[in-house]
Amino acid sequence: MIEFGGWLMPVQYSGIMDEHRAVRTSLGVFDISHMGEFFVAGESAERWLNGMLTNNVARLAPGECQYTLLLNETGGIIDDLIVYRLESSRYLLVVNASKIDEDRSWLEQHLDAGVGLRDESAEYAALAVQGRNAPQLFAALFGNEPACPARNHVATVSFDGAQCLVARTGYTGEDGFELFCPSGTGPKLWRAVLETGARWQIKPCGLGARDTLRRSFRRNHSARSRAGVFRRSAKAGVHRAGEAHFAERKGRHTETGSFQNARGIAATALALQSGEERNGRE
Repeated sequence: MIEFGGWLMPVQYSGIMDEHRAVRTSLGVFDISHMGEFFVAGESAERWLNGMLTNNVARLAPGECQYTLLLNETGGIIDDLIVYRLESSRYLLVVNASKIDEDRSWLEQHLDAGVGLRDESAEYAALAVQGRNAPQLFAALFGNEPACPARNHVATVSFDGAQCLVARTGYTGEDGFELFCPSGTGPKLWRAVLETGARWQIKPCGLGARDTLRRSFRRNHSARSRAGVFRRSAKAGVHRAGEAHFAERKGRHTETGSFQNARGIAATALALQSGEERNGRE
């Protein structure tokens, strides 16, 4: 066990390479309960989020999600995160564990009227199921209705009487899905995933396998391909439609400052992360 983002987390269970092989050939499951969950709601939520984040949430239909960046007033990156549009005026932000307090404080300082923000990180547990047999496990665990969401989509499922969210945004480079459930339901869901996945030799996985899986994913792509991935990642996280919203942040941002800086910072940061790039979330 090691300290990670304020949590004690396992480096390995059965062994890093054993867990690595399980994900590459069949199935693995990661406890990602350290991630932060912020819920945003209100009639002005879309406009407010477009003033705080670099991507354009207006492009999301309910049930869709996107990668994005949270910026400070000079265009510097505070955190990278996933935003999920759950309903027309209700969103979930999944943020990095080490940034929960900083992200919440920044968002609260800039909260607009008509927008509600709730940090429910302590109330949620989360699991990431990864591997080629993930869709089969989902069907065995939840049935065929609803089906496992498409890539970059989110849906609601019921487990043991609790409403859970299931998303498909990635964690290791393999197929898979993420489950967000009430914290009290987490241990039972973890056991159910392992028991149901036993037919596919599922393995619980720690931080060590997470890192080796991401690094091997990078090594399997040429330097040119990796550069393309970083450029596409930067492009995916920054959208010009947000420029006007940044410019309107009551003098806190300017067109030639925040948003233009964000475009350069995002591309540079992602490119420089080639040694640390996360194919998914931390």
